[in-house]
Amino acid sequence: MKPAPFTFVAFLLVQSTQLVAGQTTSDLSGDWRWIAPGSNTEVPESTLRLNLAIEGRHIHGIYCEITNSGGHIDCAEDGDNVLGVASTDGRKASLTIRNKDEYKFLAELALIGSRSAEYSLVDGTESNYEKKKIMHKEHDMHADRGACVVTVASEKAHFYNEPNENSKAKSYILRSEPVFARGWSSSKEFLLATYDNFAGKRKTAWVKCREFDACPHGTPYYRSLPEASCLQSLKTVE
Repeated sequence: MKPAPFTFVAFLLVQSTQLVAGQTTSDLSGDWRWIAPGSNTEVPESTLRLNLAIEGRHIHGIYCEITNSGGHIDCAEDGDNVLGVASTDGRKASLTIRNKDEYKFLAELALIGSRSAEYSLVDGTESNYEKKKIMHKEHDMHADRGACVVTVASEKAHFYNEPNENSKAKSYILRSEPVFARGWSSSKEFLLATYDNFAGKRKTAWVKCREFDACPHGTPYYRSLPEASCLQSLKTVE
């Protein structure tokens, strides 16, 4: 599988900064899922998941493909692995997807119903057999989901009620789970972050930036991704 041409990826990154003023979040945003026909839904043979957020026409999100009943897992490991641009009517999206081996391929997602969409492979290959899949929306995304996406780099990351060591909460999230960074603590050691679980429940609390390899003085995973400039632009909120 060959990487997508640089010019196309550059085009998507340029387009992502040209948001349409006043445009609301598209119905394409949300948690989409495809399960292989005939699979046991508890342990399906193959699944494909797209967790997308759209701001203006800029799309970012997470692609996760699981095949062979869990024998092969290709999911985001270092932040968002989907970038794209929505059509002007918000009913179709052109996506560039980066798999865990750093290969990029192109796909399209087009609405065909209120909670269904056709996923089409444009360039490259996937493990799944079908070039086209009918995906169904399991959950909507919150309109203010946020643009700075970082994922847990350690085994787990605890939430904190305040941006200090003495306020650690019992709740935590595991490696590779995403949060949406809102702002920095004055020490630049904590990020105020929002976490949306698959049930649609939302939690906003503080997290340690080092648990996400996202500290300003560290070497973040995100230094070459759009999230890097986004994190740098976040304001100090406490």
